[in-house]
Amino acid sequence: MILSSKILFYVGIYLAYYDIGLRKRLTFYQNFGLSKTALILISFLIDTFITVIFIKLLRLF
Repeated sequence: MILSSKILFYVGIYLAYYDIGLRKRLTFYQNFGLSKTALILISFLIDTFITVIFIKLLRLF
């Protein structure tokens, strides 16, 4: 449930990057040579890792 909602969240963010106004403001990925897809994928993987650790910690208590 949590991961599926995060997938939908990141898909929404990915689609928002196609907006022309946002494309001009987002220079971070251009400065480091990252594509939008790579930036979203890296963010999703890091967030998934943190979420899994958080869920496992909650199950311990």
